[in-house]
Order: sequence, then C-alpha cells, then structure tokens
Amino acid sequence: MAWRYGRKILAVVEWDWGGCWANVDGGFGWMRPGRDADIMATVVTHAHATNKFVDIDEDPVGVINRIYVW
Repeated sequence: MAWRYGRKILAVVEWDWGGCWANVDGGFGWMRPGRDADIMATVVTHAHATNKFVDIDEDPVGVINRIYVW
C-alpha cells in the first residue's frame, strides 16, 4: 500500500451500479475504489466537484482502499 498526499481528482467516470474510476493527478492514472465502492464513489465525486485535495491509500494495482478529502 502507498499513500498519495495532496492530490486532486481530475476526472470521474461512474456506472449505474455505484462504481467509478477516478483519474488522480500526479501521473497515477485511473484508480477504482475497492471496498464500499458505492460510498467511495460519492466521496470521489464530491472531491472532484468541489476541487478539494485528497489523500489516497492505494494498493499496488490501483485500487483505492481509503480516501480523505480536505
């Protein structure tokens, strides 16, 4: 696991079933929420819509385990 601090969500693509992919700045590319995908999709979308900074805990394959919005 690796923490990415002080990043912005550049884009979000959502699906009807509650999942999403988020494009994170800093060259990390597209990531998807792991557990609680529907709740995390709401948090990711909020961070993108309000242009807030986020801290992301991701695993090696680009899955977001935790996200904090500042």
